[in-house]
Amino acid sequence: MRLFLARGRLHTAMTMVWFLVVLCVACSRPPLGGSIEDVQTIPQDVSRIIGANSGSMDDHSHIPNQSRLAKQYLTHFFAPWHLKAATLYPAENLLRSINTLGTSKVIGENLQPWPTQRITRLVATCDQETFPNQDARAITIMDTHARALPTRHPGFHSFDRPGEGYPFDYMQYSVLWAGTPVHVCHLTRDKEWALVEAGFVYGWVPVNNLAMVDEAFMARFQSDHFAVPLRDDRPIIDTEGVFRCMTHIGAIYPVAMESPTRPMLLMPAADASRKAVLVKADMKGLEMAPFPLPMTLDNQVFLAQGFMGQPYGWGGMYANRDCSAMTRDYMTPFGFWLPRNSSQQARQGRRINLAGLSAKDKENIIRTQGIALRTLIWMPGHIVLYLGQYQGQPVIMHNMWGLKTKTLMAGEGRYIIGKTVITTLYPGAELNHLDRPSGLLINKITGMSIFP
Repeated sequence: MRLFLARGRLHTAMTMVWFLVVLCVACSRPPLGGSIEDVQTIPQDVSRIIGANSGSMDDHSHIPNQSRLAKQYLTHFFAPWHLKAATLYPAENLLRSINTLGTSKVIGENLQPWPTQRITRLVATCDQETFPNQDARAITIMDTHARALPTRHPGFHSFDRPGEGYPFDYMQYSVLWAGTPVHVCHLTRDKEWALVEAGFVYGWVPVNNLAMVDEAFMARFQSDHFAVPLRDDRPIIDTEGVFRCMTHIGAIYPVAMESPTRPMLLMPAADASRKAVLVKADMKGLEMAPFPLPMTLDNQVFLAQGFMGQPYGWGGMYANRDCSAMTRDYMTPFGFWLPRNSSQQARQGRRINLAGLSAKDKENIIRTQGIALRTLIWMPGHIVLYLGQYQGQPVIMHNMWGLKTKTLMAGEGRYIIGKTVITTLYPGAELNHLDRPSGLLINKITGMSIFP
């Protein structure tokens, strides 16, 4: 009898141990990611969402100021070639990454802190004492990453903290599509890297990705006619059969008329002395349109759908997009200039403040005042495109990395989405481990901007 009771107690104790083990595993290891309910139940098709709103939407084919806005876009785009000061951006901004290097731990690709030798070498090669040592106009001849420092090595803040580690390489600022005008304001001591200013971002780029422009080149490149891609990843091949780059929504290229019916792209290339020359490329099969693209519903839907399902790309990594790159590239073909990051984009357009409102009040304002495909909704660190309503709920398109989660045992984490999706204002609300209230997107929304 005693043995039986002992075995009973042992069995109960073992059961409790296994229960605690299973509980700990369940609490400490929430799923890394997957398909949230919104993505499963809402059509991931912009045309279907817009179709559901068609009775309450107008076609904005004739926006009175679209031509004027497109001219302003080109002014921003070509600003690096027409400086009225030494630099386009304040010197303290351009040099900030050098000056702050070493004040915090930087984690490298091997998950170890950057060695002191790397930091010392980077600071030395930046040759900060001679800044600015250049004043040249140039153009990117290939898709080019703009980096915080002149290095291809990644720099992460931490792999232990949620929302850090991969893919958040803080050396990565943005990507400059081929054909982007830049101002070269500084060179590294070894002449391998150039600190450049584009109209929407600055950063270090490899010198070999640039060609230097002269007055004749600039005059021809700033033509009266431009074309914009409507699809990503179509190869641009010049008339000599040489690959130049892939198309990207958000890029813009000058056009020359070979004949009344045969427009040709003018693509930048570099000669043997790294001076810029123009080569021609046939537009056939590239799915391009004259700039600015009329802001009709059909054009807006077609363009927006091209972003759907694309992988998340922090700072343009792997030529992918993050949230603000998606919104910026979406607006470009229509001639609407947006800055590069979400906080700056939030200052554009006709702004409506939503900070401090209840979730219900935010929804009501978005539903009644938002214009589908012309409204950006923003919050600290994230920005999205409003698509209208689906089954009575406001829905948005956004390229998002993940949702904030929290469990008893593991603490804060992330549920990874990692692509462009269509959701409600409550993505992941069904997840038991979603962090509430801060993990709910609706609670973070602070405003909206309507264009134009």
